[in-house]
Amino acid sequence: MSTETRMLPAPAGAAPEPVFDVWAILERHIFLVLFVLLISLLMGVLYFLKAPATYESSSRILIENKRKVAVSGEMNGEQPTFEKTIETHAMIIRSPMIVDLALKRVGLSNLPSLADVEKPVEFVERGITIDVAGDDTTILEVRYAGSRPDDCRKIVTALVDVYDEFLAKSNQDVDKQTTDLITQAKDELMQQLQTEESRYLEFQSKAPLIWKEGEGINPHQERQSEIEAVRRKLMVERSTLAAKIKSLESALTAGGTSREAVFYQALAMLRPAEQKELPVVDPQAMVQDYERETQRIYYAQLSRMYTEAIAEERRLSQDYADGHPDVVAARTRITELKRELDETQARIAAPPIGSGMQQANAQVIDYVGVYMQSLRTDYVTVSRQLESLDTHFQEEQKLATEMQVYLVQDQTYRSNIERIQMLFSAVVDRLNEIDIVRDSGGDRMSVLAEAGIGKQVNPNLVQSLGISGLVGLIAAFGLGYLVDRSEAMFRSPADIRRTLQVPVIGQIPLMNRKEMQVGELYPKLSPSLITIHHNGSNVSEAYRAVRTSLYFSTGGQDHRVIQVTSPLPGDGKSTLAANLAVTMARSGKRVLLLDADFRRPSVHKLFNISQHADSGLRAVLSGSVAPEEACVPSGLDHLSLLTVGGAVDNPSELLTSPFFKELIDVLRQKFDFVIVDTPPLLAVTDPAAVAPRVDGVLLTLRLRRGVQGAAARAREVLNNVEANVLGVVVNAVEAKGRYGRTGYRDGYGYGYGYSYGYRSEEYVASTVTSAAAKQLPLEASEVE
Repeated sequence: MSTETRMLPAPAGAAPEPVFDVWAILERHIFLVLFVLLISLLMGVLYFLKAPATYESSSRILIENKRKVAVSGEMNGEQPTFEKTIETHAMIIRSPMIVDLALKRVGLSNLPSLADVEKPVEFVERGITIDVAGDDTTILEVRYAGSRPDDCRKIVTALVDVYDEFLAKSNQDVDKQTTDLITQAKDELMQQLQTEESRYLEFQSKAPLIWKEGEGINPHQERQSEIEAVRRKLMVERSTLAAKIKSLESALTAGGTSREAVFYQALAMLRPAEQKELPVVDPQAMVQDYERETQRIYYAQLSRMYTEAIAEERRLSQDYADGHPDVVAARTRITELKRELDETQARIAAPPIGSGMQQANAQVIDYVGVYMQSLRTDYVTVSRQLESLDTHFQEEQKLATEMQVYLVQDQTYRSNIERIQMLFSAVVDRLNEIDIVRDSGGDRMSVLAEAGIGKQVNPNLVQSLGISGLVGLIAAFGLGYLVDRSEAMFRSPADIRRTLQVPVIGQIPLMNRKEMQVGELYPKLSPSLITIHHNGSNVSEAYRAVRTSLYFSTGGQDHRVIQVTSPLPGDGKSTLAANLAVTMARSGKRVLLLDADFRRPSVHKLFNISQHADSGLRAVLSGSVAPEEACVPSGLDHLSLLTVGGAVDNPSELLTSPFFKELIDVLRQKFDFVIVDTPPLLAVTDPAAVAPRVDGVLLTLRLRRGVQGAAARAREVLNNVEANVLGVVVNAVEAKGRYGRTGYRDGYGYGYGYSYGYRSEEYVASTVTSAAAKQLPLEASEVE
């Protein structure tokens, strides 16, 4: 036999139920809820009748700032610093000072509500409420709540009047104090400005700076800029000379036409300025004629350059000092040109060299050499000028750095003077504004709504009933929840699955009186066999749903013998076993309903058959009767019955004997399904002895107080014997599948103090006959 439990599907049409259903708890305990709610509402009414009445009077006031309106054009709409905010006005109105003045104006003798108050100022201050009216941040609503309506009106009126006088006096004080403070600030700023300007003039007289339009300038920085400009120009000139010298040297090295091009280029550069065109020079003809002519031309060119250099040096000496870089560069160029003139004059005075072509070549080479030497001389001159300028630039840079501290001091003096001037101008402007708005006033108050007779605000009947009703509902739900938990009942199929760890495979509805009527075809059968008498009812459909679930789980050859039991007596296990056997037989299966409840047998009562001591299960287990002979027909097709056959003294020993196991094996081969009805698990030990020998156990229970604990203990018993629990069937579920009821309609209930034991055959027979005659359901204490 397999001990594996297969999870069966939930019954068709069964909707999932919440684990914690508020409305279900309230519905189950509706009378408790109504009772608590009624008590709570009565307490709310009592509070309304007994609580002291509170009245409230209110007044609306408008706070305006005249200064802001008057000077908005000059101040770009900015609010003056001395204007009070609307929150400040609210705090001042309810301050002890204003409240005290208001009470003195009214007089405590005229306020009966304050006659017995020890500290009236604090008492009234607690009753004052001031709110900003709507979205308008300039309107305040002043309210006071007290025990007398006329006193409330007097206090609010006095508060408004006193605060109006306070604002008028406050504006006058503010004007005078503000004018004095600003005048004092103006005098102090004037003195600071004069002191700072005197210090700045003294600094200007001593600082080695050049002053241009009142701003100090570092002269060494200016000279650095001039030197840098000249350096850039000379660097470009030196680069040009270096490139030209390199290019001419390459042409002279190449010889031929390139050399002649150099010669003509040199001749063009050294010719006199007034000569417009170069004569056609033949090197052969120049041998005898042009050597000295060339030297003279070059000498004339140098003379012109020398004269121009002297004139330039004189002009620079007039504009700049002797150490100025341009003056130094001009004098250096004059020295170089003078040296070149002397050398050229010496060559002109020297006699010619050689004759013929050799002399002509010497003249050409000498002419080109002169030109090349001129370029090199210019390059050297420019380089020396750059070196001199670099030295002079570094000196000026050092001096400029040393003088930078004077520039920082100058900037500091000018910033301080500018800041003081701005503050002084602002103070003067503010004094002018105060003079303009002096007559227009500051904060002013206008009464928009006068205070009236106080209206009752507390207690409020609707509010009292609402609060008490809400408290009552909360209390009723809490009490109902506690009662609900104390009943230890299952509230939903999910609750059962969670507690027992087995599926709920069926929910049998509560049978009504009509469904308990005996049918015409089988008038002698028990009314509990509803699948016979009323096959089309919803109860019969529920039994068929259980059968379908079992087919799904026990369709194999090794799941034929099914035990039906319950945790406690009165759960309806025998009724379930009989109706389940009927529905299986009607589906075409060969079914045997085996009554294994020796303590309180019921199968013979349900089907109205007699049982004898020499037949039935007792005789089969004793070996006196074969199983085939002990099985009797039920009157329905495919359904056979095996009753107990009489009471025995030792039912547990019989059920645990090897003969019972052999009987189960024989019946498993002869029938498609064997339904075994056994006693409740917690009443006797018999079902625990049967459970390991069957293929599966079907547990049925009714929803009642304490059923959770009983079902959990029954599940533990089955676990201890390693029984294969197929699922749970819930009996007597109310309409719409509602769980949690503790009683059942139409007399189908149970009793407390119920004991499970033997009954006499005479009493059982009379009970069955009486129930059938009256066409009423059998009590739970009579048929399980």
